[in-house]
Amino acid sequence: MKKKIIIYISIVIVAVGLITGGFYAYQQLSKTGDTVTPIISERCNASSDGKTITYSGKEGSTAMALLIENCTVESNGTGESAFVTSINGVKASSSNEGWMYKINGTDAMVGAGQYITKNDDVITWTLATFSF
Repeated sequence: MKKKIIIYISIVIVAVGLITGGFYAYQQLSKTGDTVTPIISERCNASSDGKTITYSGKEGSTAMALLIENCTVESNGTGESAFVTSINGVKASSSNEGWMYKINGTDAMVGAGQYITKNDDVITWTLATFSF
């Protein structure tokens, strides 16, 4: 009987911890209408509106791996076929908007999971609008 009580108390403590942690995470990504306040870490060099991200390349690492290492990223797919849908909580607001990246100011010709960076590369992600 004593073991069951200890197990139940442990489960309650874990559940309270998970709920509290989830609530804290939700507060960190506050919504104001359709506008999301970006969470900007010190390692993720983002503009004040969160719609431009810039970081340096690292010999042998992919542009995607470095983005994930430095920022909070959501994507569809994995590896070479990953498509970035959100950086630091900033998502596209319409179907003709999306995250695009450039290498040294030039549009990338391959996916971020495929491009192997060099130490002197500057990678810039921008939430861009497309014309169809």
